[in-house]
Amino acid sequence: MESRICPMNSDVKANALFLQRVKVGYGFRPTEEELINYLKSEELGLGEGFCIIPTLQDIYKINPWDLPDEFNEKSIIPSNDQEWWFICPQTQSKRISRKTRCGSSWKISSDHKDVKAGKDSKKIGYKKILVFPSDAPTTWVIHEYHLLDSDVLNLSLFYLLQLVRFARCTNSIV
Repeated sequence: MESRICPMNSDVKANALFLQRVKVGYGFRPTEEELINYLKSEELGLGEGFCIIPTLQDIYKINPWDLPDEFNEKSIIPSNDQEWWFICPQTQSKRISRKTRCGSSWKISSDHKDVKAGKDSKKIGYKKILVFPSDAPTTWVIHEYHLLDSDVLNLSLFYLLQLVRFARCTNSIV
């Protein structure tokens, strides 16, 4: 059975909020396959009117430490986790400026990685991994999910981002 990222009604929101409060470890943790399938539904205009994953314009112009507040403001279910998701409209330009307000830019840290369907290992999309350079005690990472060009009639309209905050490890003994 396929799970849905977008709730069907407000009862789902109430149930999810209740589970987050009473069940340790319960949270929103979609697989890469579910994220790509959700992105396909957005491309086809089948997305719901309200959703756990908010849409955000010009995400790369916002400092990473400000993005969790943007998520909690726009999502129907706020997150206290160290990861957040956003749907972002694709720009017409092939070159995306990833420079934030503070002057630093997100850096692509690896080649594209294929996202495959679990059942038949068919390639259904790809992701880029980006890192925000900083001397701060946390590391910010973005997983940028894209559809295959063959899945989109024209240019892709959206991409999906997963923002993750990691605490940096130190080798010092306390």
